[in-house]
Amino acid sequence: ELEGRWSRFDPTSEVSRLNRSGGPALVSADTVRLLRLSIEAHRLTGGTFEPLMLSTLRELGYDRDHHELPLTREAIEVDATSSIHTDFGPMLLDEQLGSVELPTGAGFDPGGIGKGVAADLVAEDARRAGVTGAMIELGGDLRLVGDWPDGAWPIEVGDPWDDTRALCTLAVTGGGVATSSTMRRRWRTEAGVHHHLLDPRSGRPADGDLVAATVHAGSAWAADVLAKAAVIDGLRQARALLEREAVNAVLIGTDGEVHRVGDVRALTEVSA
Repeated sequence: ELEGRWSRFDPTSEVSRLNRSGGPALVSADTVRLLRLSIEAHRLTGGTFEPLMLSTLRELGYDRDHHELPLTREAIEVDATSSIHTDFGPMLLDEQLGSVELPTGAGFDPGGIGKGVAADLVAEDARRAGVTGAMIELGGDLRLVGDWPDGAWPIEVGDPWDDTRALCTLAVTGGGVATSSTMRRRWRTEAGVHHHLLDPRSGRPADGDLVAATVHAGSAWAADVLAKAAVIDGLRQARALLEREAVNAVLIGTDGEVHRVGDVRALTEVSA
């Protein structure tokens, strides 16, 4: 149901209808929650998480499902000289009415937070149904309910350059876990290879000193957002943000070095 409401690739979804509206649009309660948390995520990250850059993603070639993006096939033709607008006004959200209006020129992309919000919603349903333990996995984002039968949930953190290798294993009790990486969702254009983590300051794919971040937070949506913001911001700013929010994280530099944030020493054992 949530995929049907939130997918930007489905022309009948609420998100697609919102992006076409050009004015106030009525949306469901779940979509109101998604939008409210997107606004909160923007504030939480100081603007690093920007959910209104849909037109920029499209201009850079991310205009179809990521499984259809050409990394080794013929490159997508894009207008590399087009102006990129990233300075948007506020999203106007009336939660009681279920009404939302996007700023002029903005398009909403739920890709940076939608999976996390969906996992949290499923976790709430599971608890109401009496489930005592569950791992909810949606496109790589995890939400943990209760405990693993043997204690903490063992969550492997993969090597960004080698899908067959785990760098370390997290021992997690509750909350959400999400990984973001510049090595995923990549595609080739005439201007070169791009990835989906856009820096709102430049309107271009982030090119800092981190290649991946795995974050363990109190919710899946927060883990999702903070992992993306960490990679975009780079090591120094990411560490400050994650320490301020008191979350645990494993950050992987472009040089391959593994950095820990929070109480992660007690939670992880880094592979040789």
